[in-house]
Amino acid sequence: MAAYRDLFIVSSALVTSYGLMPTADRVAQTMQTLQSIRERALDADIVVLELSRERIPDEYEQMFLQAGAKMVMHFFGHQAVQRNYQVCSPERDPAGSSIKNLNEITAMHAFLQWCIEQSYLAPYRRVFKISGRYSLCAPFQQEVYQDEQFQGRCAFLRLNHSYLDASTSGSFKYMYMTRLWSFDPVLLPKLETWFEVMLDLLVKRYEAGGYTDIEHLLAVVIPRKYCIYLDKVGVEGLIGLHGQRVVE
Repeated sequence: MAAYRDLFIVSSALVTSYGLMPTADRVAQTMQTLQSIRERALDADIVVLELSRERIPDEYEQMFLQAGAKMVMHFFGHQAVQRNYQVCSPERDPAGSSIKNLNEITAMHAFLQWCIEQSYLAPYRRVFKISGRYSLCAPFQQEVYQDEQFQGRCAFLRLNHSYLDASTSGSFKYMYMTRLWSFDPVLLPKLETWFEVMLDLLVKRYEAGGYTDIEHLLAVVIPRKYCIYLDKVGVEGLIGLHGQRVVE
């Protein structure tokens, strides 16, 4: 491995009974995600976190590996992910909003723990998290993140005011768009702790009959001194709930 390349984490749930997108569309869009990374971050490594309830067919995994993924990490057997699916059934969560947040935070926390145990992020300069089915686009450039102002910080699309009613969200006032965000690997121990706290807050909010999501929780848990904001990050795709195109 070349010294200090970048890493992309791609979250994926190909086989699901939630939302509008059929599996074939999800596969095609995730392949576009991988292709866009290969085009705009040629030397970067890619890890796919696959969050389907059942193991995806081998052919899909091989497609991802052939498209440039270094590893596909499966969570179908993860105890907490399976529990999430039991709590958030398609009947209770037809749009998939709750299960998406529970599983993504659960998987990211587990992955960050694994990275600590394996010293996995040691060779990487920066780690990018992109949602599967979205693609890199202009003005994304890796070189931007080499500036010293990004050292020791997470980078998000600008801080936004919450769209949720305070009684629903638990008075969380701000949120980040998380289709593409990144962090300096030196923050790994802090991020592992932050995601553990986020998961606890999320579960408590759901148990109280409210709602929140990863976008709000990142804005609540990560101190502002560890954040830097961009007007554009360079990501595009279709929102899973209704298929509307978004460019950020």
